[in-house]
Amino acid sequence: MIECTTCKISFSPSCRICPRCETYEPTLNERIEYLISAAEIALEEGAADADLESKLVQEGVSSQEAHEIVHERATKVRRATRYYGYKRLFGGIAMVFLAGFPFAAAIFGTTRRVTFTALGLMLAGMGVRLLVLGTRNILAGRD
Repeated sequence: MIECTTCKISFSPSCRICPRCETYEPTLNERIEYLISAAEIALEEGAADADLESKLVQEGVSSQEAHEIVHERATKVRRATRYYGYKRLFGGIAMVFLAGFPFAAAIFGTTRRVTFTALGLMLAGMGVRLLVLGTRNILAGRD
């Protein structure tokens, strides 16, 4: 929160001027953390890097700093998404492996073959879904 020096209220950094007195304008240093977090949220939602850079430049950040901020945050978001993709991928491999047990029980068991087959198909289907989504996250770097 930013504190207005004129009327002594705290207001959100999303405001460019004090909402009460409308005379105090916070400095860029006071708003930079808000701008960085807003840029990171926009990157997570799939916004283009160039659009974010131009928004930051419009807010008063130099073009070099805007490029560095967007590049750093985009790298962080892509790294987190790829890590999540690896978790999905290994989870999918484990699910497909576990699907073999109900199939084996259905083949070698004498009772409940339909139940074991259905369970095996569900596990295999969920495992393949995780494999596909995990691979997509790893390759694209986005959700």
